[in-house]
Amino acid sequence: MVLVRTQDMFEEARKGKYAIGQFVVFNTAFIDPIIAAAEEMNSPIQLGATYSFAEKEGTSRFLEFMRIAAEEAKVPVSVHLDHGRKYEEVMACIRHGWTSVMFDASDRPFQENIKITAEVARACHAAGIPIEAELGDMPVISEQKAVENPEAVSATTQMSKSQKSLAEMMTKPEEAGLFVRETKIDILAVSIGQVHHFPVLEWGVHPVKRISKLDFGRLKKIKETIGDTWLCTHATSHIPFEDLRKAISMGVVKCNIGTALSSVWADELRKTVTENPNELWPFNILEKASKAVKNVTAEYTKVLGSAGRA
Repeated sequence: MVLVRTQDMFEEARKGKYAIGQFVVFNTAFIDPIIAAAEEMNSPIQLGATYSFAEKEGTSRFLEFMRIAAEEAKVPVSVHLDHGRKYEEVMACIRHGWTSVMFDASDRPFQENIKITAEVARACHAAGIPIEAELGDMPVISEQKAVENPEAVSATTQMSKSQKSLAEMMTKPEEAGLFVRETKIDILAVSIGQVHHFPVLEWGVHPVKRISKLDFGRLKKIKETIGDTWLCTHATSHIPFEDLRKAISMGVVKCNIGTALSSVWADELRKTVTENPNELWPFNILEKASKAVKNVTAEYTKVLGSAGRA
């Protein structure tokens, strides 16, 4: 299967009323189980990674490896830069054949976000590459009281240390329409109640809490203001499955899934090393962690409705 264009993949998803999972590749060991799950479930998928992950693995080597893995897959796979922060990062991914990029200036003032994103979008479109941008932000919460009632607390974000309420962080529909028109982006990542929660150890594992409470009225208004621009949810790991299915029925076509993968990977790896202190063969050590990532990926293709759509 050749590497597929992101825009073709998303347009098929829109027509079929399902969503594409952008499964986060934290390092190269995540690539095989993610693709294996997609092939087993006959699902199109997107591999996504931040530039910082690429730098940790050797930038050019990692960028090439991601594209080659997609080209060799038996199902449609696109490759996406997640949370690109610099023009140079975007251009590097485009040069290495990645099929879409995200440029994230969501922590900047609204007009500055528009200006800089529009400049990057022009360059991406000249290369035939769709671009994603984010408007709004999502809290990072860890305290148990926040887990129990996230909308009632103030929290920092991944980009900013200033305290804001969840409502203050959400995407404003009136700004979304203006942002899309001025920047001409192709994919809008929205904040409609999602939260980032990095699990803490409970009884030997790090359970992912699906605690986000989505504002579907806000999503409907955003959709009405942005026309044909594709919608994306980040922090999808923490959205209850039924709410996720409803969001997809309302037009979301891309869902980023990371914590649900990294948590099971870390748990299984820790368990294997602890229970098998004399095991030295790397493939045996990684086997259960890889299987866990594969199983979670397969589960999400069913939830997103992309299973059987390749």
